[in-house]
Amino acid sequence: MLLSKKCIKIISLMLCFAVLSCFIGKAYSQTSKPEINAGLRSLLFPGLGQKYNKEDKKSLIFMIAGGALLATTGYMIYNQSAMYNDYKSAADAFNGNKSQATWDTADSKYSEYGSSLRTANIVIGITSAFWAYNIYDAYAGGRRRTIVKKVDQDEKAADTVKCGNCGTDFPADFQFCPKCGTKKVEKDAEAEQVRKCSNCQADVPIDFQFCPKCGTKFEASTETNTEIEVPIDETEEINDAAEEVEEPAEIDDIEKAMESELDQ
Repeated sequence: MLLSKKCIKIISLMLCFAVLSCFIGKAYSQTSKPEINAGLRSLLFPGLGQKYNKEDKKSLIFMIAGGALLATTGYMIYNQSAMYNDYKSAADAFNGNKSQATWDTADSKYSEYGSSLRTANIVIGITSAFWAYNIYDAYAGGRRRTIVKKVDQDEKAADTVKCGNCGTDFPADFQFCPKCGTKKVEKDAEAEQVRKCSNCQADVPIDFQFCPKCGTKFEASTETNTEIEVPIDETEEINDAAEEVEEPAEIDDIEKAMESELDQ
């Protein structure tokens, strides 16, 4: 009767554990974190998390080892219960007939019960440690899977470009956007559409006549047919200097004209 009660308790605990694990696993089945999902699956039974991580060989090893340890643990618990029943029967016989023979039998059964109990505890400890390692391995495998997935996404993003018209991402070897048909703008072409201000070093669109940051004016060069950046303040200084240079020439002409009139 004692064994039956223990078996019922063990089965009830296993059922409760399985139901709880199923509910937790279902709650995280749609999670974006594979490591959590894998860990919960391995919590339910060894190897399920590894199977989720697509590690088939490792999953098979964990399943076989986990099943063997569970079977051994169940047998040890059963054996320990049987040894306890034998010891209890021998103790009851000794209480009914206190003799040396019944005492020796009870003492022997107690020693066997103590040995089976220690063995069962060792097996339960090994099974618990294996179960914990199985959960950790599944979590670590899911973590590696997340990292590999992120690296693949980064590589895929590096091989794609964004359409400047509709914002659609498409492969870099496409010359036109597959959604709106806009021609892909190369990075070199994009660089040619801007120029750097010589005064503040800001990037300015090539069709701007003034730098929006410092107000520097861009002027066209007649020799190279390219635009030259000339700050407004410097332009005024150049014009003033030119006027100052022209004034002495006008004074010399007037003096020469007056001298010629005096000679006549």
